[in-house]
Formats: sequence, structure tokens, C-alpha cells
Amino acid sequence: MITYNPELIKVPAFLTKFIDLEELSVIKKINLIIKGKIIAYSLRNLSELGICRVLNWILKFEGEITYEDKLYVKNYNGSKIYYPNIRFTRILIHQEEFLNHLFDSYLLDNISFKDGDYIVDCGSNVGELSLAFEQKGFKVDYLGIEPEPNAYKCLEKNTNSSNLNICLSNHESRIPFYVDSVGANSSAIRPDTSNSTIDITAKRLDQITDSKKIKLLKIDAEGAEPEVLLGCKGVIQNIEYISVDCGAERGQGQETTFVEVIKIMSKYDFEIVDINQRRLITLFKNKK
Repeated sequence: MITYNPELIKVPAFLTKFIDLEELSVIKKINLIIKGKIIAYSLRNLSELGICRVLNWILKFEGEITYEDKLYVKNYNGSKIYYPNIRFTRILIHQEEFLNHLFDSYLLDNISFKDGDYIVDCGSNVGELSLAFEQKGFKVDYLGIEPEPNAYKCLEKNTNSSNLNICLSNHESRIPFYVDSVGANSSAIRPDTSNSTIDITAKRLDQITDSKKIKLLKIDAEGAEPEVLLGCKGVIQNIEYISVDCGAERGQGQETTFVEVIKIMSKYDFEIVDINQRRLITLFKNKK
């Protein structure tokens, strides 16, 4: 049996995420590798405008990518999607597939949504989940909560809703927040690496919501999920579903929060609906 070493190829993951490499001809595989090497070099070495020029030239996708006001912008079909960094590649050539994948990864196909449902998105980043709901055809009442300033700037541009530039936690205070300006791993829990630290406002969810029924609370807090859940105690009876990313992202040890989250949700009288085994995303439903 022949063992292949994919590390020898090293092309950007977004180029291969939604295609079956085994179905490609040899010529198409070679073409993919050449494009991938050029793009990888560009992402590492060129300016933002240079990156946009190369991607628009070498890739065939609907629309174009530009750099405006220190933000990457995908211009598509008369609309714009804003990103603060090269995470825009997630929606560059497979936008529809990625947004469907995002929706599925949080296990939301288990929920029957309808127009007007109130969705609270903790760790919303640039608002991709709102875009996923829009693509699915749901006109939900969306609240994005994102502490990282540049991601929040994009969230405001990408959504037609009220959003909050705060950190959810189990108490109200000013806290240090560790910023990852390259990816989306910013966290209130000190990570293994971060580009910088800022002071932000932390609040409990039960301080910022009233008696309004919440169809879905999505939590992706890069390891701070237990604190966010503890801050929900005063409104937990108003939440029907909670989808929590319990993956290995907490602190310098990159630990999972799965066990602690399960304990908290059990005390809140929620049951497990489904688990995304690859990312340890867990969907809970209020038994009451």
C-alpha cells in the first residue's frame, strides 16, 4: 500500500474544502497545486491590495474581492461582505457551501425555525451565522455579540440588526481581552498566543435581555463558554435551544469545556439533542 504525504502539497485549505480531490483529473490537480502555491505566497508576502489583485486574477468566482477602509470586502451580486483579515477566504469561492456548513456545524438543522425567531449569537465574529440564516430564507430577529473591535466593525456592516460590542461572562466588570487579529481565536481566557490585549466591558446575558423568548443562543467563546452560561441564569427559562462550541480552546492548555458545560446545562434542566463529534459542538434543548 502506498502512503501519501499531504504536507508536501500545502495549499490553502479553502481551495480544497468543498471539492472531492479524488474526482479531479491529473491536470486539474496540478493546476490546483500551482494556484495554491501562488495564493499561499501572496497571502504571506503581499500587501492587502496585492492579495486582492492576485485572488481576483487567479481564481474564478462570482464577484470580486477589494480592500476598503482597512477591511477586506467581497462584492457579490450587488451586496458586500466585510472581514478584518484573511478569513474572508472562507466565503471567497464556496460561499453558499460554507454558510450551509456553518449552519450544520452548530447542529441547527435539528431546530424548526420560523420568521421572527429571536437568535442571540455570542461570539458572532463578523456575523456569518446571520448570513447563513439569510441564505436559508429565515428572517430572524438577530443579536450579534462580539468583543473584538475589528470583527465587530464588520458585524455592524454585515447585519441589519442591533449588535453589542461587549464580552459575555458571569459578572459585570472591565476585563482584559486577548486579541487574535489574524484568525478568530480572541478570548477572555488567556490563550497560548495572542497579538495584543485590550480592556473590554463584560456583562451577563441576563443583564442585557428582558423576558423576550430566545429561540436559539449560540455560544462560541473560545474557551469561556462556562462563564457565559453561568451569566444566563436569570433568563435561562426563556431560552429554548443552546448550541455550545465546547472544543479544545480554553486557555494556554487548550482544554475542552465539554464536561463543565454538560454539568451546567444539566443543572439548568437542558437535555442533549445532538453532538458534532469533530468540533465538540453540543446542541441542548430546554426540557421545560
